[in-house]
Amino acid sequence: MKKLEYTALYRKFRPLTFDEIVGQEHIVRTLKNEIINGRIGHAYLFNGGRGTGKTSAAKILARAVNCLNPKDGEPCNECEICKAALDGSLTDIVEMDAASNNSVEDVRAIRDEVNFLPTVAKYRVYIIDEVHMLSTGAFNALLKTLEEPPAHVKFILATTEPQKLPATILSRCQRFDFKKISNADIEKRLNFVCKESKIDITDEAKQLIAVLAEGAMRDALSILERCLQEAQAQRFRIVVTDGVFSMDGNVAPMDQICDLAEKYDALVMVDESHSAGVVGATGHGVSELYKTYGRVDIYTGTLGKAFGGALGGFTTGRKEIIDLLRQRSRPYLFSNSLAPGIIGASLEVFKMLKESNALHDKLVENVNYFRDQMTAAGFDIKPTQSAICAVMLYDAKLSQIYAARMQEEGIYVTGFYYPVVPKEQARIRVQISAGHEKAHLDKCIAAFIKVGKELGTLK
Repeated sequence: MKKLEYTALYRKFRPLTFDEIVGQEHIVRTLKNEIINGRIGHAYLFNGGRGTGKTSAAKILARAVNCLNPKDGEPCNECEICKAALDGSLTDIVEMDAASNNSVEDVRAIRDEVNFLPTVAKYRVYIIDEVHMLSTGAFNALLKTLEEPPAHVKFILATTEPQKLPATILSRCQRFDFKKISNADIEKRLNFVCKESKIDITDEAKQLIAVLAEGAMRDALSILERCLQEAQAQRFRIVVTDGVFSMDGNVAPMDQICDLAEKYDALVMVDESHSAGVVGATGHGVSELYKTYGRVDIYTGTLGKAFGGALGGFTTGRKEIIDLLRQRSRPYLFSNSLAPGIIGASLEVFKMLKESNALHDKLVENVNYFRDQMTAAGFDIKPTQSAICAVMLYDAKLSQIYAARMQEEGIYVTGFYYPVVPKEQARIRVQISAGHEKAHLDKCIAAFIKVGKELGTLK
């Protein structure tokens, strides 16, 4: 059996009558009255933002003026003319995209065709979308036809930028300005689409889509469709966490996170950038600390944070996941691969960690020394199991001034404040590594004390 082709929602639910056009009642009413009274213009200009119904209205108008059995200004969509127009086989309705057909020759071809009578319909209708994209020469060629059009020809021009059209063109068209569609009207149409398509959607989701669509019905349907595709493609749940939260050095409770993931049948991914080489008895990270080996599916991280230097990042985990990630990342390897020297240094660090705990022990010693000396000097230091020491200042402006003065003293630290950290929790973040010697730490501590006394945070 032949597989049916998928039709995008905005095409599937394109309005087929004037009454189905959303949010443009003033235009619909006028056009229907013109058709009912037989006062159809020879040229129309539909202006408005994207997704407001210009092209749909043009297609409906083209059918309505040619329909064999119009009903209250609407096309019947059942006669042979309407059916041929709907399936695209009616040669008397010509759609042209001026964005890609904007030359003089393109318009001259139209000018030559208008002299011929329609094949089956009453009128030959030309729908020119994005008409503002026509060249100057093309506008001049079109002008002659608009000035003296044959009785059997109608033009419907659509644009998002009417200011780019020559005044001579504008003056020869009936202009209709399509307004942005209100959120309420978009939500109402989404209700209809979801009901017809058997889509379960919350009121909150419809409201959010309406806001994001910014007055464009087509955008609203495209957003809805994208959400549906993402939901259908969602094969796995995944819980992603830092091993150590970089702003305060707190360690993630991996045992509880793994319990939660197992409850909801989710994968677990942990970023060990601030915990690899630091946390755990031998520096093997949060899985060592909480004994969650075998319960975490993906690890990412770097050893550069713990041991200093430009060490590359790593990703590891279950073989089938790593194989998948390797395949997906192939297009990026040639432009984003690490230098051989960095890879070599990273491998050496892994080897050193395996052979000895000396680097990890030195890191722990450095962190304890720095924290103890700073606390003794009168600083408020957050407790930490990591290499991140948060020196609490509680004032945003003070944290910026303090960090700038520390840099003047030759010490690079970073001041963080809201919204990066909670309000009134501003701090100086200090990253300790095994690469630091005691003299480095003493210099940093002395600078903290000097600046603290200058700024009045220490007595």
